[in-house]
Amino acid sequence: MSEKPQLQVPKFIKVKDIETSRSGYNVYVKVVSTEKKIIDTRDGLKIPMVDCVVADETGSAKAFFKGENAQHIEKGNVVAIRNGVKRFIKDHISLEIDLFGRVTLEKDVTVNASEAYNISSVEHKLEDKPRRNQVRNNRGNNRGGLRRDNNRARGDNDNRR
Repeated sequence: MSEKPQLQVPKFIKVKDIETSRSGYNVYVKVVSTEKKIIDTRDGLKIPMVDCVVADETGSAKAFFKGENAQHIEKGNVVAIRNGVKRFIKDHISLEIDLFGRVTLEKDVTVNASEAYNISSVEHKLEDKPRRNQVRNNRGNNRGGLRRDNNRARGDNDNRR
């Protein structure tokens, strides 16, 4: 008989560590400010959205939540962002969650919010990585000239049968 694998306890990090972390972070934060909106869809649904600033003792960041995850975002609430995603909007970090993330209200956790360092205020220049096809096209091809298909398209080899 094989044993069932044990679930791992999630590791929570600090806001300042999100700057260098990958997606899928967990963090406890206090909501410092909010700006709520309701968007009407074509189907007649109303989707709540909230832009906010969240912080812990190490720093603060801009964040964006929508749908059912926006319901816990009230000024002064302590929330846990689980499996969070950082997005870059105009070269600045914004905390969000995707399909696999969630926001939960935490009543037993105390967070001292400090806005002294805002990771969203720092501009991050992302390196433009060329797509695979762009790399291949920039190197040229291995034949040292135009491909045979290109010669036919130009009509250079029409007399060949």
